[in-house]
Amino acid sequence: MEEQKKQSVGAMWSKTSKNEKQTKYYTISLDTKQIMDDNGNMPEKVNLIAFRNFYKQEDKQPDYKIYKSEKREYIRTTEKEDDEIDKIGDTMTQEEIDSLGDDEIPF
Repeated sequence: MEEQKKQSVGAMWSKTSKNEKQTKYYTISLDTKQIMDDNGNMPEKVNLIAFRNFYKQEDKQPDYKIYKSEKREYIRTTEKEDDEIDKIGDTMTQEEIDSLGDDEIPF
């Protein structure tokens, strides 16, 4: 069966409050229709993952795009390996990230 392209299920914006503390916070918008299962039911628990939007050109565009993520076990890596993984993630285009299957996400 052919793997479907990952579709964004939401977006997230980084904000700073206008009070004297200038607290950082995030606003999140989710498309619940994208999260529902094939029968139109909302699952009890949904795992999500957010990727930075490197193509943001206007304030109204999201800082992060949110995708459904399947829970899986991860292998512990060394700090050096973590740095290499971070470098890979920082150099990927949004199209490359969108085309990844869950098993191929490098971070």
